[in-house]
Amino acid sequence: MLKVEYCKNRSLWMLVILFVLTVIAGCDNDTGKIGKPALKPVQSITNASVVSIKLGVVLPYSGPFAGYGEEGRQGIKLAVTEASEQFGERVNIKVLYEDSKGEGADAVRAFRKLADTDKVNAVIGEVLSSNTLALAPVADELKVPLVVPASTNADITRVGNYTVRICFLDPEQGIVLAKYAWDDLKIKRVAIMLDKGSDYSAGLAGAFKKAFAQLGGEVVGESVVGPKDPNIGPQLIQVRNWSADAVFLPLEYPRAAQIMRQAKNMGMKLTFFGGDAWSSPKLFEMGGDAVNGSYITAHFAPDSTKEAVKTFVENFEKTNGVKPSNMAALSYDAAKMIIQAAMTKNDASRESLRNALFAVKDFQGATGNITIKPNGDATKDIMILNIANNQFNYVKTISPVE
Repeated sequence: MLKVEYCKNRSLWMLVILFVLTVIAGCDNDTGKIGKPALKPVQSITNASVVSIKLGVVLPYSGPFAGYGEEGRQGIKLAVTEASEQFGERVNIKVLYEDSKGEGADAVRAFRKLADTDKVNAVIGEVLSSNTLALAPVADELKVPLVVPASTNADITRVGNYTVRICFLDPEQGIVLAKYAWDDLKIKRVAIMLDKGSDYSAGLAGAFKKAFAQLGGEVVGESVVGPKDPNIGPQLIQVRNWSADAVFLPLEYPRAAQIMRQAKNMGMKLTFFGGDAWSSPKLFEMGGDAVNGSYITAHFAPDSTKEAVKTFVENFEKTNGVKPSNMAALSYDAAKMIIQAAMTKNDASRESLRNALFAVKDFQGATGNITIKPNGDATKDIMILNIANNQFNYVKTISPVE
């Protein structure tokens, strides 16, 4: 203890007092160490601004439609990579993938696991309309936003209030296909080969048939193909006997490829056309050159000259070594839309995401400009692609009539 009587120099005493006060002022309140006055740690400030997004994905990764799942995964991974580069430490994204195996029951089990066990903030899924029709009421029950990349059946968003989709609908693409077949291809007589057990196939066939008849065209007959028929020969003979100008195949790519290959082997020379479910590179692997000369509706054209599309295609090719498919582009847009919604609100909670997704306007995606309607459907254009040299080639864009 310092005592005044031992300090013979008053100035020296004042210096001692100042030194002691300086030491006390420099003590850290938490540690007692000498240093600058304590501030709130920088890490705590950073953590407070980090948006953590846990994203679930339900797609087929095994079974006949596994190609869709892998293409979707590629698109989602690119969207997450770009978001991490854009937002840096402000965002933390984790993606959990579940295999629907192309079956509705498995899709529902996967969704419940992601929602109840993994506690995801939102789910991307599905591609098959039948599976998504099974998921939509579960999303409503569990109050988990479901963003649908590619299921086009009209009934999907009528089920509940937690489902939005970024693809166009079967009634829209049915009308566009009918108009293109009649106006541009000058087709007057069409045969339809469909799977009546598929919500996608039945819905698209019905929309096309009605629109084509209104334009003055004739549907000369409908031939039913089962999902596992090994031989389509009898149905193709039936179609040939109808003397159709063209054949409409509202089917998924594995079935469409099989039919076109078998038709070529039978010497049939017809124009084939179909919906967005053909738009996978697997179509070329399964159908060979038999698929060339056909037409489809699509959400995305890899040879588009739009800057947003060119940038997406370039980045996708650098990452994956192949051109992106429709499913890759749609899944990319779905992931980006969810991430953007979370970052805009600085909140990835389920309810916040649900509200933000239903409020999306003029989202500039790889598949075009997207605005979400009050019922959860998307407003967007539809593209026509021609298949030549085993490639999808852009032909034109058609805006569906509301």
